[in-house]
Amino acid sequence: MKKNLIFLIFFMLVVSSSIPISAESYLPKSKLLKIGGGSVGIAVIGFLSENSVTESRNSLIKGPILFDSYFQKHIGGDLSINCRKTNFLDNTQGVILTPVLGMTFLFAADYRYYNNNRKKQLLQDMYLFSTGLMATAGVTSLFKGVIARERPYYYDQDLKIELFEREDKLSFFSGHVSLAFFSMHYFNKRLSLIMRDKNVSRKWQLFKSFSCYGWASFVAFSRIQASKHYATDVI
Repeated sequence: MKKNLIFLIFFMLVVSSSIPISAESYLPKSKLLKIGGGSVGIAVIGFLSENSVTESRNSLIKGPILFDSYFQKHIGGDLSINCRKTNFLDNTQGVILTPVLGMTFLFAADYRYYNNNRKKQLLQDMYLFSTGLMATAGVTSLFKGVIARERPYYYDQDLKIELFEREDKLSFFSGHVSLAFFSMHYFNKRLSLIMRDKNVSRKWQLFKSFSCYGWASFVAFSRIQASKHYATDVI
């Protein structure tokens, strides 16, 4: 497991450095292939890690810590009453909504800005965005498997017995939030390069960043509100 974590840290550094540093820059095919292969590897490791957790597995983080109880009380409410709460960002649609929005906005920005090599830029951004999502999901699953922290409502023993096999049981850290922040971060960085190249005013650049990270933060808020995560799962 230690070797896996070292590999993940190294790979995430590679992924973070793969975002082009200028509005029009292209990575060599060899680097793109390495990024793709690494992303698949991380996804497989994460899947195996998360699915290795059994009901008898001891959690490395048990129950609320730090400020979890305060946020759960004021945002999520009483667990025994609200454990079945949901919102429009919950479940599968909530997981895919922000990545789909991020990819759509990224495609639109690339399509409008680029005249020369438009196809090449579109393909590279779609590829890096997709492999980044894959790597992010893999890292999230790996941590869920290693930490094995149960969701807040699993501390009601009757509900734990009922829901353990039927619903996703692991809490640290949130897949909704990690994918949302990656999607908005990638889109924000790429759009920043384009806006600087087009000499867009700084106030609009700041508004763009505030909107991207504000939305990702709202996704984090929604996970606490639905009693699916502690605050420390999403911060």
